[in-house]
Amino acid sequence: MEQDIAQRLKLKIDSLIALYEAQVLENERLRTRLESTARQLEEKTQKVNTLEKQLNNLQLTSAIVGDAAGSNAAAKRKVEKLMREIDRCIGLLGNS
Repeated sequence: MEQDIAQRLKLKIDSLIALYEAQVLENERLRTRLESTARQLEEKTQKVNTLEKQLNNLQLTSAIVGDAAGSNAAAKRKVEKLMREIDRCIGLLGNS
């Protein structure tokens, strides 16, 4: 009777150990996948930022050299925006 209880207890403990080891492996797999996904997200974020900068530069260039009606107004708005950004940066440097 006691041997039977001990045997069942041993089987349950072995089963729990096997489940634990399987979960450890699954956890490591998921951790690796998460790290990979985080790297991909960072790369995509950098790519989006680069493309946004390129788009802004192209829009500014187009506004400055464009021949369409109203291109002077668009160029003026872009230049004024850049001036505000420069003034803001100078203000931040002055507060340092």
